[in-house]
Amino acid sequence: MKIIIPCLIAAMASLEVSAAQPANVDRDPDREWAAVLALAATSRSSSGSQRTPAQAALARVQSADSARQAADAARSFIEQYPNHLNVRDARKLEALAALQGVSAANSQYEAKAAVLARDFRADPRNSLTDRFEVALLAERVAARSRLGGSPYGNFPAELEVIANRLRVEFGDAAPVFNFYASIARGADMATARRIAENLIRWPAGREAKAEAQSILNRDSLLNKSADWSLTAVDGKTTKPLRTENRVTLIVIWSPSAAGLVLPALSSAKRYLPSDAQVIYLAYGGTAEQVEMQRRSAVVPGVFCRSSDGANAALLQSLHLNQLPFAVVVDRRGTMAGFGPLSAVPALLQAANR
Repeated sequence: MKIIIPCLIAAMASLEVSAAQPANVDRDPDREWAAVLALAATSRSSSGSQRTPAQAALARVQSADSARQAADAARSFIEQYPNHLNVRDARKLEALAALQGVSAANSQYEAKAAVLARDFRADPRNSLTDRFEVALLAERVAARSRLGGSPYGNFPAELEVIANRLRVEFGDAAPVFNFYASIARGADMATARRIAENLIRWPAGREAKAEAQSILNRDSLLNKSADWSLTAVDGKTTKPLRTENRVTLIVIWSPSAAGLVLPALSSAKRYLPSDAQVIYLAYGGTAEQVEMQRRSAVVPGVFCRSSDGANAALLQSLHLNQLPFAVVVDRRGTMAGFGPLSAVPALLQAANR
């Protein structure tokens, strides 16, 4: 696994050289800004290729380290070029990178990141969209222990608390309502329906209302025959959902969220009927990543990829933006329910009645 990629080497080299130059030497602020952006891009992408739990943990550490370096580089740029055209973007990058650099082992840095975020979101010179983006990540980082240990965990109840707080701060703004819509897309059915109905009623914009209507339309899939053709990673096309008198759990996941699947299924395993079948549908990723997940699965099942055949149709019909996600098909072969992995026990109990 490559720890430092070429663009990071170039970015760091550029910053180190510029830092070593005397003050009277002409410097190229645009080139240095490009180096800061390259460093920030590295911090965002360095956790996307993990394949094992150990590699995932290492990638998180490396990503946090890179993010802190990006925040420091942005701060240096701000101090050296306070009147540069991109200085406002640099302040936003600094705040976001600092938040991304927070780790459980560094509470002192977390306090620093929180101050940067607080100052940025309180500065009216920054656009509402930028202030909201920083505020949302700050709230996620602060609540990460309640979001499964990750700022990006899909726990709708906690996310809705964040949304309510941000609505107080930013009012009836489009980013606020769009965040509510994103929560609904990844929520359990009852929560999704309630939030979507609120968005229809609230003074939300056209985009959020369209999302809300799509979420409500998703309910039309319930109690309908789950007649999907799924292609397994071995290339075989099957119709595993047509099997009647058998509960089926479909786990839709992505390599970037693979670490959330095992703990969730471990806690839900006892609710699986003895004759249940489990289908793992990977959204993106490589065949090697799918195979790694297959070998570590706590519950054996059929492994599929979204890029194969008609598998993508299922994802489109569910209107997803939060992974992992689960779909349960009951013994009649009809869709019984769907929601985040935290809802799997309740979905299985309802489908097995």
